Amino acid sequence: MALLFMDGFDHYSFNEITQKWTARDSSSIYSNDIKPTSGRRGGGALLVGSSGGLYKSVPARATFILGVAIYPVTMPSTGGGQPLFELRDGSTQQIYVFIDTAAKLRVYRGGGVLLATSDNPLPVATWSYVEFKATIDNSVGAYELRVNGQTWLTASGIDTQNSANAFANYACLGISGANDANIYYDDFYLCDTSGAANNDFLGDVRIDVLVPTGPGTYQDWTPSTGTDHAALIDETAPNTTDYLTGATPGAKETLTLGDLPVQGSVVAVQVCNYLAKADSGSAKARNLIRSGTTDAYGPESALSTSYVYNLSVYETDPATGNAWSTAAVNALEVGVEVAQ
Repeated sequence: MALLFMDGFDHYSFNEITQKWTARDSSSIYSNDIKPTSGRRGGGALLVGSSGGLYKSVPARATFILGVAIYPVTMPSTGGGQPLFELRDGSTQQIYVFIDTAAKLRVYRGGGVLLATSDNPLPVATWSYVEFKATIDNSVGAYELRVNGQTWLTASGIDTQNSANAFANYACLGISGANDANIYYDDFYLCDTSGAANNDFLGDVRIDVLVPTGPGTYQDWTPSTGTDHAALIDETAPNTTDYLTGATPGAKETLTLGDLPVQGSVVAVQVCNYLAKADSGSAKARNLIRSGTTDAYGPESALSTSYVYNLSVYETDPATGNAWSTAAVNALEVGVEVAQ
């Protein structure tokens, strides 16, 4: 796998942030929030203020590529600026990108070692798509920073490692600083270089949420009310007052989805099932997609009595082994299977 994670901030609210991300800097809604209509195309966006940011735990890798749309609402006027995103080894910064009070972008090695500053400022009150590729190493480290597809900063054969390890295992957005900035984030992706595809810059991507619209091939789970399975789980921010329940190992549930809003190439599909167990004892589930007559599964996940997003990324269509087409995504069924 090369595409590890993506988020368009369209299908959940402030209360569910840590059910999709690993952690956040602040529990205050004034420091980080999901704004449901502030995104690039009228959908959701993450708003980060002066003391909030999100952390995502990822497999330890030397090289990562990330991209995110950024809209500075107000620029930092104190503290010299604000980190936009970081790669960390645990709590130790390895390398990060920073926006200063003049809206110029800086690349730092952890510990505050400035590596470069852009000639151009990032436009304020305008969406820009910013991408960053970095390799963590004491001597053969490298980075490249792109804005709207153009290289702004790049270097190789340098020291980009601040911890004892030549890797990062956390990607972080909007980490707090002593400043008064407000910045929107949208359409975030994170890749490594481990796979045959999606192992370099993806360019300016859009992330669209498709919600259940009707029954699929499998209808083994039980609705909490009524008979319309899709109607119980079609909210873009979760509503757990109604739900589907699966109890028997092997019980499957799939549903059809709405169509993609535009035609075009599809990088990947990410399934986001909002799951919890209902009682004591062990319970496991795994995500499921059905393309044509082919079923494909995500890894088994142990559930707790607290809800969490169970995420699986599918970079190719399991029915063909090739890249997704718009038609294949529009015909896709998505669901879940009880594993234990």
